[in-house]
Amino acid sequence: MSEATPEEAGQRRRSRSKRERKLLRRFGEDKGLLRALACDYDAETCRAIGEEVRRELEALAPEVPHFGPRMGFFNIMIEGASQILAVYRVLERRGRSCEEIGDIVYRHAEIGCGRVPGPLRSLAGRLWFGRFVTRYHRRQAAESEKREYPDNWVMSFVEGDGDFDWGVDYFECAVVKFFRAHGAEDFAPYVCRLDFAASEAFHWGLRRSTTIAEGHPSCDFRFRRGRALPRS
Repeated sequence: MSEATPEEAGQRRRSRSKRERKLLRRFGEDKGLLRALACDYDAETCRAIGEEVRRELEALAPEVPHFGPRMGFFNIMIEGASQILAVYRVLERRGRSCEEIGDIVYRHAEIGCGRVPGPLRSLAGRLWFGRFVTRYHRRQAAESEKREYPDNWVMSFVEGDGDFDWGVDYFECAVVKFFRAHGAEDFAPYVCRLDFAASEAFHWGLRRSTTIAEGHPSCDFRFRRGRALPRS
């Protein structure tokens, strides 16, 4: 890749600053975390933790990777992971274990998914198996294989074989890289569990037997319309 000109570098800095503000604004509007914490803490403590998490996210925001405009869905994914990392770091300092924090962030994910109206969740499930989404993931897989951004996912699209409708094999995981860089690699498997919260809410029928976060060489995502899967 050629070195950016000063004008290009300045544009990237302005774009990143705007993205950081958007990330912090979106988190500030999210009340789901307080509800997820309420099972373990009183209201005053929940608010205090929420403020700590926001400060943690402010510190993390400049370090959140961005994979270019053609990887929009995956930019959103890593931004969401940064919020989870902020929650993890705050609760870890308060003495909570990975498993305890994992339960809290899973509740948070379920609350977030549950706020989407049922008809929209059903529509999302139908669209997930449509041409637009599968074509989009094919393009994203091809884009990732260029390895233009070293912090990105690297993946390949998998055509359905009758047992599933379509799938993706991930050979590098941006979340694992991001968490490893911040000394939180042990929590990455709990982030993987959140895929099943989304699958249940949006009817994706996810099946997965291996993940990079658990030490395997790849993550094998397989989607089948109408298949219900438990947490993993």
